[in-house]
Amino acid sequence: MRLVGATVGERVPDASERLFQDAVVKLAAMNGWDVHHVRAGKFGNIYKTDGLPGMPDVLFIHQKFAGMFWAELKTETGRLSPLQKLRIEQLKRNGAEVHVWRPHQMQQIADRLADWRKH
Repeated sequence: MRLVGATVGERVPDASERLFQDAVVKLAAMNGWDVHHVRAGKFGNIYKTDGLPGMPDVLFIHQKFAGMFWAELKTETGRLSPLQKLRIEQLKRNGAEVHVWRPHQMQQIADRLADWRKH
C-alpha cells in the first residue's frame, strides 16, 4: 500500500488527513470492511459535524464476520482535542475497540484490517 509516495510503514510527515483517510478506507474495503465517516462542514475557521462532538473519525464494520471498531485518524503532528480524548475513553470504558492512527502506522493499520482472517 502506498500513501503519498511512501510504502507501508514509511513515515509520511506531510500527508494530509484526507489523503491518509482515503488510503485507510481503500485498504479497509480490500479487507471486507464497511466504513462510516461523518464529514465535518467548515464554517469560517471552525469545523463542525451534526453528530456527537469528539467522536472518532471512522467506524469500521466487517461485512461478513463479527468485527467492529473505531479509529481517529491524525496527521503526524495532529493532536487530539480534550473532547476527543474524553470520547475515546468513554468508548473504551464501554468495551469498544478504538485506535488513534497516524500515517507512519500504515503497516499496523494493514495488520489490524487483515485481522478478521484470524477468526
